[in-house]
Amino acid sequence: MKTNFKVFGMMCSACVSHVENAVSHTAGVKKAAVSLLTNSMTVEHDCPVEDILSAVKRAGYAAKPIAEGEKIELGEEKRKTAPIVFSLILAFAVMYIEMGEMLRLPYPAAISMANDPVLWLGLQLLLTVPIVVLNYRYFVGGTKSLLVGAPNMDSLIAVVPAPPLCTARSFCF
Repeated sequence: MKTNFKVFGMMCSACVSHVENAVSHTAGVKKAAVSLLTNSMTVEHDCPVEDILSAVKRAGYAAKPIAEGEKIELGEEKRKTAPIVFSLILAFAVMYIEMGEMLRLPYPAAISMANDPVLWLGLQLLLTVPIVVLNYRYFVGGTKSLLVGAPNMDSLIAVVPAPPLCTARSFCF
């Protein structure tokens, strides 16, 4: 029997490989082919569909069978650009607060680290938290892939450490 599935949560070729391997090693599956472009999977199998769905779930993704007449369309899940643009604007503001004084850019003395380090760090935290909240899917997806032993690009984003709270001016927390 040949069944088509819609797969949710794949972002890169490592995701495709992981889903394909997980489904291929399921008892009763003859062949599995996964497409990142259409977020779909075609499986030739002799096992129940539930076994395939549970293999995909164990791999850290979700899937649902596609009905016979239903078409697989490209770009069905469009990525929203607003969070990315907003995150870039906030990241630029954080960079300005962190590096503006060193680059000799016009910089208000009130937010200088030398004058008020708590305000300086507080502003950076206040601007960084919305970036993390807006892009939570990378952290959730990356952590899930690490936990199942198949790291992907989201895992790289999720585990990159924050810079230490020490600067060249020997001000450490």
